[in-house]
Amino acid sequence: MLFKKSEYFQLEVKKKFKAIKNKIKSIDQNLGVVLIGGCAIPGALTKGDVDVQVRVSKSGFSETIKSFSHVFRKNNSKLWNDNFAIFADEILFPNKIDILVTIIGSRSDVHCKSQKLLLKDKELLKEYNKLKMNLMKGRTNEYEYKTKKALFYDKLEVLMYKKQ
Repeated sequence: MLFKKSEYFQLEVKKKFKAIKNKIKSIDQNLGVVLIGGCAIPGALTKGDVDVQVRVSKSGFSETIKSFSHVFRKNNSKLWNDNFAIFADEILFPNKIDILVTIIGSRSDVHCKSQKLLLKDKELLKEYNKLKMNLMKGRTNEYEYKTKKALFYDKLEVLMYKKQ
């Protein structure tokens, strides 16, 4: 897997994010849509994929899931729970766009917060990039990478709760 600095993908990501945000807003104008992931963090290594988080109220969650199911492909349904769902859009662009739907304030509503940590803390960003470099250079395999990345995000979650 090849990673490049997020800046390399900046123009393409802007275009994709605008398109997917418009598509989501056409479903419900009131939905909050935020660009998340490596492409949204200057200096982060990424493969150029676009991830967005859609934050909804608890009362609007099931209706949003129902509406999205008619427009987007359900993705990683084994990770779904009562306050989190993932969809993908492969129609707008050949590289898939992941759409994470979360209930505001739920345990799953951590993506924007973890992103803020990576934007603020350069050491955490170095650690994040090191995980990707190790995969790219063959020092770890895909399974090890995903496991270490999950542990890294667990660490971010602990840091977020300590700062509250």
